[in-house]
Amino acid sequence: MEEAGEAVTPGGAAGMAADYRRAYVAAWRLVPGALELLDALHPHAPIGVISNNVVGEQIEKIRACGLAPFLDTVVISEEAGVAKPHTRIFEIALARLGSSADETVMVGDAWAADIAGARSAGMRAVWFNRFGAVAPETWDVAELASFAPAADAAQVILGDGF
Repeated sequence: MEEAGEAVTPGGAAGMAADYRRAYVAAWRLVPGALELLDALHPHAPIGVISNNVVGEQIEKIRACGLAPFLDTVVISEEAGVAKPHTRIFEIALARLGSSADETVMVGDAWAADIAGARSAGMRAVWFNRFGAVAPETWDVAELASFAPAADAAQVILGDGF
């Protein structure tokens, strides 16, 4: 097979895929301030993750990044059978957390999947907009550009509950 002007054998393709996977895993990094923010939030509220991904990869990533001690639930689209922004995946997370939509906050960086999805499920959303993008909707949504300092970010997320 020839791709991009180079002949590629099946063995060569497998090697490239393995190299890509190693580089991808080595690049996993937490957003600066994430652990400190989770540490500040966890005594005040249960914490969950909703992810559009496959179970094995997300569990591996959560473990590798040291997030597991802070998480009360993880809902992954592969096992949920639906992906964000479908309201069902948010409902699954709410049920596992034992929370109602009106007492739950979704912090997410993807407007369509996280912010619009959470709002359609009746949740308050906080947009983690670290790159200063322009909101595609004129909704009244709180924004965070950074997770640090943790106390300031927690105040935006929990409001008077912090």
